[in-house]
Amino acid sequence: MFNIGFPELLLILALALIIFGPGKLPEVGRGLGKALNEFRRTTEGLKSQMNDALQPVQDIKSSVNEVAAPIKEVKQAVTNPSGYVMDKVKEAVTQEPTGETVSDPVDVNENKPNVDKAKVDQIH
Repeated sequence: MFNIGFPELLLILALALIIFGPGKLPEVGRGLGKALNEFRRTTEGLKSQMNDALQPVQDIKSSVNEVAAPIKEVKQAVTNPSGYVMDKVKEAVTQEPTGETVSDPVDVNENKPNVDKAKVDQIH
């Protein structure tokens, strides 16, 4: 917080000893410690109140960003269609394959009715 080195601290303590005297110095130090502690507690309380008060604003901001994302994408597509298409192609190319494999191959003729070739020839 403050850039006070050891020599400066000794000077401050010597001045305090001269001004308040050896009998009153412990009381002054105790009072100063209590005051600093109370100041620290007050600032922490103020910080937490400010954070609590700003939480609805942060929620609204995140909601607005969620709604604005598709709008920004549409704006990019309209203003720079070639750049938009290139970005989408890059996204599609860089996506990793899903790794899905077909465990059972599908028989193409599975749904076709069984027709005897000889019977078909007799009809024609």
